[in-house]
Amino acid sequence: MTIDELNQMGSDSELSTDTESEDEEPNAIEINVKGTYYLLEGTNVYTKNQSGTKGELYGLYTNGKIKKTTKPKEIVL
Repeated sequence: MTIDELNQMGSDSELSTDTESEDEEPNAIEINVKGTYYLLEGTNVYTKNQSGTKGELYGLYTNGKIKKTTKPKEIVL
């Protein structure tokens, strides 16, 4: 499912989840952004591992766009 398809869905439309893999989160929706697959769970976007499971937090989905999260910088004292 692409971001454009998510934006075009009405409020009374049903979102289908990919149930092929039992390891995936039940509420996760698979989306394709520029050829890369991510898992959308609520407003959080996660990378998709090779095994199809949820990986690291990639960003937030708001207003039809994904805003990439920045990793905190480690300060050595």
